[in-house]
Amino acid sequence: VKNVAGILEFQSEAKNSGDAEAKDLTLIGPLALDLSVKPEDVQVHYVSRGAYRKAQFAGCGEVCGGGWNAPQSAGWIAIENTKAKEILFLGVEWESYWKVELKPCECGVRLLCSLETGGQTLARRARLKSPRVFMGVSHGDVDDSLRVFHDHLRRIMPAPPKNFPWVSYDL
Repeated sequence: VKNVAGILEFQSEAKNSGDAEAKDLTLIGPLALDLSVKPEDVQVHYVSRGAYRKAQFAGCGEVCGGGWNAPQSAGWIAIENTKAKEILFLGVEWESYWKVELKPCECGVRLLCSLETGGQTLARRARLKSPRVFMGVSHGDVDDSLRVFHDHLRRIMPAPPKNFPWVSYDL
């Protein structure tokens, strides 16, 4: 976990330290956080296939990045505590193969973020890193959250090359 100007960055890694292949690796992670919030006070905001979505938390839910050449959701999720006007936002580095889940727990809501590998085989002595997950908290509304998130991305992303004719960042 790294802290960059108030934004936490998390990345997990699977490492096969054995002398044989590790078969059927299906999940790396998860990042797990217990949020002290009543489930009925949670709204989830995300972008799905180009459309903005807002959903009331209904006991369980997930937002997925999708698969190869079939993205489902952009790598931005905002979990809003509507009573406290606080938002925990997450940015996922990859377009696909990630999943963010919300489940009820004793203290409120459990957040899980993981990499779905689809049953990969990890060669002996090989490593596989998950996408980086960026997390931060903002106060106010979703727009305030996005401004904090974009400020962070501008700090960490390289500048596009001069006279570069294509879109550099798609969020």
